[in-house]
Amino acid sequence: MLTIKTDNKYRNTLYGYELTAKERAEFDYLTNEQVAERSFFRYKGNCYDLGEFMRCNLNGSSPEWAEWDGYSSDTAFSGVLVKYSADFEQVKIATYYS
Repeated sequence: MLTIKTDNKYRNTLYGYELTAKERAEFDYLTNEQVAERSFFRYKGNCYDLGEFMRCNLNGSSPEWAEWDGYSSDTAFSGVLVKYSADFEQVKIATYYS
C-alpha cells in the first residue's frame, strides 16, 4: 500500500541565481549555464532540482499518483512527488512511501 502525505500548499520555484552557495554546491554536476536554465524548490531543509524528477505516467503507474506530475525516489520505497501550479511558478509537494 502506498502512503502519500502532503500539506496541499504550493511553494515557489526558484531560479538558479536564487540558490545559496551551499545549495549551488549540491548541484556541482551542472554547469553555471545549466543551473541558470533549471528550476528548483526547497522542502524540509533540502533543495531539489526539478530537472531530476521523472514524469508520472498515468498508464501503468500507481493510481494514487494520478494527480501528481512528477516524482523523485529517495529509496526503493519512498520519495517526493510534485504537482505544478497552472502557471508553473509553484509546486505542491508530497512525500510517498510504502
